[in-house]
Amino acid sequence: PVVSGPMPSRQKSLAPSSRYLTGGPADLYFELSSMSELLQVLQLLPKTCPIHVVGLGSNTLFRDGGFEGAVMKLVGDFKQCSLDGVSVIAGGGCSNRQLARLAAVGAVSGLEFLDGVPGTVGASARMNAGAFGSDVGAICVEVKVVDRSGSCYTLNASEISFGYRETDLPPDGIVTEVLLKGVESSTNTVLSAMKLMNAQRRTYQPVLARTCGSSFKNPPGQSARRVIADAGLASSRVGGAKLSDMNANFMIAQPGCKSSDLETLGEYLRCEVRRGMNIELNWEICIVGRHE
Repeated sequence: PVVSGPMPSRQKSLAPSSRYLTGGPADLYFELSSMSELLQVLQLLPKTCPIHVVGLGSNTLFRDGGFEGAVMKLVGDFKQCSLDGVSVIAGGGCSNRQLARLAAVGAVSGLEFLDGVPGTVGASARMNAGAFGSDVGAICVEVKVVDRSGSCYTLNASEISFGYRETDLPPDGIVTEVLLKGVESSTNTVLSAMKLMNAQRRTYQPVLARTCGSSFKNPPGQSARRVIADAGLASSRVGGAKLSDMNANFMIAQPGCKSSDLETLGEYLRCEVRRGMNIELNWEICIVGRHE
């Protein structure tokens, strides 16, 4: 498609947009700094053009064939956040860490778990990201969304079904802003809680590796990493993709790894766990795009 207004990059590699550092090119790639730019692009793109909004790429695997359509990254105004008492207003492109640190400085508790969730607020709201016994749904007040036609609307938290690593937010809805609410505390207390959580994370998550975090959601009442290990699959690898020695639910992209290696490894694990243990592993990672 041919568009005017905010100019896209064409055939831009999506590898830098995923923490796996793999993936093919996007037909069109936009970095949008304001609501007016977002609405303009939505208006100009053909309604049949597929759209994918990327945040920090911490939960996304782009296939080697790239994305047939438009990939959008929300920057500029969408990366801002502000504090109003114990409420935090954050743009969809704001990082969870930026949000959590602002809350800490403002002596607001309840958002500490987000400090170590390496993604954006918009993506975290959409998938109901969580850790350490809390999740976005527990602190969400409202979510602002723009749909494919460019219509803007606000959903109260009571209108959203927040499940385990999922919500019923409209699939074509772009989260542009989220209002979260914590509780009054002290900066030292909040920072101490963050420090403890992040120290615990480092004991069972390979935080410095080329990984997009948990590959699969935990099956009801069980741990995905324990299920994979108990099935004797912890040493599995395909091409440049392997499982972390620290956590079998984390796939690691080694030098030369392709997205197909990671997806094939994940599907192999799902098949073997289903066959050998009668347990269904569902992807937590978002797999996007076309095969090469």
